[in-house]
Amino acid sequence: MPQSTGPSPSSVASSRDSLMAMGAGALMGAVVMHMAEQRGDSGLSLAMAVLFVLSGCASVVLAMLSRPHRLKPSQRRGEIKGWMLALGLGLLAAVQVSALIS
Repeated sequence: MPQSTGPSPSSVASSRDSLMAMGAGALMGAVVMHMAEQRGDSGLSLAMAVLFVLSGCASVVLAMLSRPHRLKPSQRRGEIKGWMLALGLGLLAAVQVSALIS
């Protein structure tokens, strides 16, 4: 019996989810950098940026959790950690790129 050498559907879905989370993180990073450029060095702008990032991360994770999934609830914890890591990496990458350009 010939076996498929391509990636499994679950690994493709996991890669797509991580890519979506990284893209969302990059978008949030770009927005935060734009907010920082507009407001300067105020405590209010820092509080707004932190609130935006936390609420954005939570909304992305909740949106991804609302989709149908194939994993058991006990296995979802690792997947959520991966999404959060991808969000953070995307956000940090956007901030670094924006800092290099400025």
